[in-house]
Amino acid sequence: MSSIPLGHASLAKADLRGANFREANLSGALLSGAAWQQANLQGANLSEANLTRAGLTSLI
Repeated sequence: MSSIPLGHASLAKADLRGANFREANLSGALLSGAAWQQANLQGANLSEANLTRAGLTSLI
C-alpha cells in the first residue's frame, strides 16, 4: 500500500482486518472506528491520523 497516497483519506469504520499497510502514508487520515485486527502497519506513517475508537489490537 505504500505506493497509494492515503494521507488525509477517510477510512472511518472500515473493516481493514488482515490488510497490509506496511510503509503506507496514512498521515492525517480519518481512521476512527476502523477495525485493524491482524493488520500490518509496520513502518506506516500515522502522524496526525484520527484513530478514535479504532480497533488496534493484535497488530503485526
